[in-house]
Amino acid sequence: MLDTMPPEPGSFEQRLPLPEAWAGLEGEALVVEAGVADAVFVHLRRFVGAAKSRAGAVELARKAMGF
Repeated sequence: MLDTMPPEPGSFEQRLPLPEAWAGLEGEALVVEAGVADAVFVHLRRFVGAAKSRAGAVELARKAMGF
């Protein structure tokens, strides 16, 4: 799993939401858009996502941050 960080405790906002192009995508659609082979989903509100492996989740995080 991949979670974004809130700007302050208790906030429902995110410091850096996951990319807008990933919002609500699942399965193959997310794999193609994100370029991560084992990506599973990104929530429509872009605060959480998942991959089948830890390495995949880290790759999603790095791509979301522009690395």
